[in-house]
Amino acid sequence: MAHQKNTLHAISPPGNGEAKSSNKLILNIMKKKGLWTELLTEVLWAYRTMSKTSTGETPYSLVYGTDAVIPVEVGEPRLRYLHESGPTKDKSRRQDLDEVEERRDMAYIRMVVEKQQA
Repeated sequence: MAHQKNTLHAISPPGNGEAKSSNKLILNIMKKKGLWTELLTEVLWAYRTMSKTSTGETPYSLVYGTDAVIPVEVGEPRLRYLHESGPTKDKSRRQDLDEVEERRDMAYIRMVVEKQQA
């Protein structure tokens, strides 16, 4: 019986540089505050809900297709939600989901253009 030796090579996926940049930014914020264990949740929330120059969108909106609701507002009824009910709410949500793909495409185009200009 012959044995075959396989070798795996690490490959850097596209976008790995962006992930490293994001991680570095988050670590720098936490180091400056000195209370990283207490602030990690808040720092991540702030990072995920801030608009990025390269995409013109927040990471949260690109993933979920809607703007994030600030934690303080979770228990408070918002005007945009109070007026939506039944079929109107369903139609509105379907429209939001349809627009997500377009927002992601536009963010990708902005990111590519920015990289080409660099």
